[in-house]
Amino acid sequence: MIDLARQYVRHANAHDLDACEAMFSDDARYVSAGVGEHTGRDAIRAMMNGFFRRFPDVHWQTSNWREEADGIVAFDFTMTGKDRDTGEPLYRQSVERICFNDNGEIRRIEVLG
Repeated sequence: MIDLARQYVRHANAHDLDACEAMFSDDARYVSAGVGEHTGRDAIRAMMNGFFRRFPDVHWQTSNWREEADGIVAFDFTMTGKDRDTGEPLYRQSVERICFNDNGEIRRIEVLG
């Protein structure tokens, strides 16, 4: 599952939202203090569209990849970018947990802290 999680991050860093969206199950959930909670592939895609529009140069540097349980991968990240409208820098360090279903689709993403 670590390879699938790495693939998702590669798509996000390439700003390939079609490829990101294709990795989610229809009923997936995305939970983050930064962007709130979104349920369903369409809602997650809408959130991502807005986020990537606001931070067009966003990038995630990752480390410490680990499988926490069957189908659950976690990693540490540093997210950087700049707000398109205000020019304010974006800098966040946290942990992300990606949970996969039996079909290898993302069923939940949690950004911790």
